[in-house]
Amino acid sequence: MKTYLSKTGILLAVLLAAGAVIAPVMAGEVTKQLSAPYYEQETPYYCGPAVAQMWIDFHNGYISQDTLWNYIQNNNKVSQDVVSLETRGAPGGGVTHPAVWSDTLVRPTLTAGVDRETYYDQMTAYYEAVAKNVTLMADEEDDIPLTEDTDLAAFAREMMIEMFGYKEELEGAIPGESVFVHSLDEKRHDYYLIPFERDGYITVVAQVSIKGDVADYSGAFTPAPKTQNVVRPTLEEARAVLAENGYDSTLPARLVWKPCEQTPSSAVPVWEFTKDDGDTVYVGYVPWKKQVEFYEELTMKAKGG
Repeated sequence: MKTYLSKTGILLAVLLAAGAVIAPVMAGEVTKQLSAPYYEQETPYYCGPAVAQMWIDFHNGYISQDTLWNYIQNNNKVSQDVVSLETRGAPGGGVTHPAVWSDTLVRPTLTAGVDRETYYDQMTAYYEAVAKNVTLMADEEDDIPLTEDTDLAAFAREMMIEMFGYKEELEGAIPGESVFVHSLDEKRHDYYLIPFERDGYITVVAQVSIKGDVADYSGAFTPAPKTQNVVRPTLEEARAVLAENGYDSTLPARLVWKPCEQTPSSAVPVWEFTKDDGDTVYVGYVPWKKQVEFYEELTMKAKGG
């Protein structure tokens, strides 16, 4: 994955967000409220990546939550020093993925006779050692050259099994029709949603981003409840809602996404309709309401300060 920060900085953010590393706060220390940007978690299980994303952006960098999630899932060798991160509620929930670094690092503990300053210095040295010893997934390991012969579905299947172990969801499943989504966020890339189907229903959906002449595996999710459609609403359903709101149902349409109040997750893109004057309106599905809604615009979340 391409980043704007060092991998050490990324890992510290991820480990802090995931709870694998906890920064010490000493009694009597002065605290300060920071004007950090606000990013809502894009899935029910992206709380750690969302926190890390805010921290990184505060330091003038940007990394997508999908990238941060993959970093968490794909680090490293098992160590007795760190408790594995458990992906409760995530695709393949209940699977434990270690986010670990060294077999020799031992986290300091506050013991009798150790003053606060000494303990703080020990913890600082420990965090620095953690950052130096973590081995991150290589940038190119989840990329593939994009050519006319590239089989994105086969690539996605391979990455899902290698990274997340979706063997049960993929067993007997065949690729369905891919859906292309245009990114409205300049920091993010266009992407495909690639469904895999069994017995007429989608078992898992892979997301593959398009970065120029490279395809990048960004993640996967299992739809709930069972569905036959990779995107809700369908174009026909969206056009019906468009007409109900007084617009020409034959307006040009495309699927789009950016993090916004209407759809915080890239797994839930919206239909964009372009009017004759160039203005746009939108129709999307709200999973927690289980209903299709019409929007005059896509509005960004206000940032905390």
